Amino acid sequence: MPALLVIIGGVTTAMMLLGGGKAEAAVEESAEAPETEEKSDKKKDDGKGKDGDGAKEGSVKEASEAESNGATIQIGEPGNPSFYTMPKILVTVSNGSGRRSQLLLKLTLETDDPEIFDRVDAMLPRITDQFQMFLREMRVDDLSGSAGDYRIRRELLRRVNMSLYPESVDAVLIEEFIVQ
Repeated sequence: MPALLVIIGGVTTAMMLLGGGKAEAAVEESAEAPETEEKSDKKKDDGKGKDGDGAKEGSVKEASEAESNGATIQIGEPGNPSFYTMPKILVTVSNGSGRRSQLLLKLTLETDDPEIFDRVDAMLPRITDQFQMFLREMRVDDLSGSAGDYRIRRELLRRVNMSLYPESVDAVLIEEFIVQ
């Protein structure tokens, strides 16, 4: 068990040092590289600005204002949900015996209206603060099991929607949940 925690800590540190979300964007760009230059030039001149950062349906892109925080946005096709992957959150929680543990969360917000993500970018510090305040009060025992998962999702959804009011997201998805 301690070896697993050391490995997870090393991977987490490496991801933070290497930029996390930027690596995903680089992988996607390299997957599109085999296209000819003519096709690439046509994409750039398709009316979405000179750098072509218009949201392509079903694509993953770095949020223009969120590049420094590692957030990524995946815009779904009409009728499908869109996703906003937040920067990882690291919180110290109590394990009940007076010792402290670290909780690492990677969360994704889901909505049918990707326009809300502009507001999420603007309110990200407040949303993160709301999440931190709630999670710091949790104990490791509160986090275990499906009941703990459900409680955390429900409370995080309530807090993000409080910050975004009158707009709202549909769901908070937990992608990573690590207690060290």
